Amino acid sequence: MESELIAKRIKEMRTDAGMTQEAFGRIVGVTKHAVSRWEKGLVENLKHETIRRLSDHFNVSPLWIMGFDAPKRRQTEAKDELAKSISDSLLWLTEKDLRKVEQFIQMLRD
Repeated sequence: MESELIAKRIKEMRTDAGMTQEAFGRIVGVTKHAVSRWEKGLVENLKHETIRRLSDHFNVSPLWIMGFDAPKRRQTEAKDELAKSISDSLLWLTEKDLRKVEQFIQMLRD
């Protein structure tokens, strides 16, 4: 049952964010096939680094991801929320547009 709950929660994070399995996988560096297997409950143990990345990106408790009875959301500061929002937006940009964003950030630093 635990793997079914983890599978359900992973799919919930992805669908709530309106993401494809491919985009979701890019967050943690896996293929859409791996995400599909997670959502079907076919993976016994997620790597700690994977859980941490998902937790950080989606602002959810690692314990919640792992199927424990814990609050879903973590407490964060406004700056963390803004950074997450910007990060989410970057996933959809082309490499050319990402280069433009990089140049703009450099301009702001100078």
